[in-house]
Amino acid sequence: MANTYRVIDRQGWERAMHCMVFRDCIEPAFCVTFEADITKYKQKNKAKRTFLYHGYGICGLSVRQSN
Repeated sequence: MANTYRVIDRQGWERAMHCMVFRDCIEPAFCVTFEADITKYKQKNKAKRTFLYHGYGICGLSVRQSN
């Protein structure tokens, strides 16, 4: 099997700064955030008397299992 990588010239590469930030990290990591409207979810949980944190855990598990 042949190598499929290509050498990138960092001089004109738009992601060069990102590469420099993570290049020397032993375990590079990043975070992803987003906004979500959870109004209906909160109303449903309030009626069931459950906590938002528990729903967060359940959502995380279901996302993990689907991958």
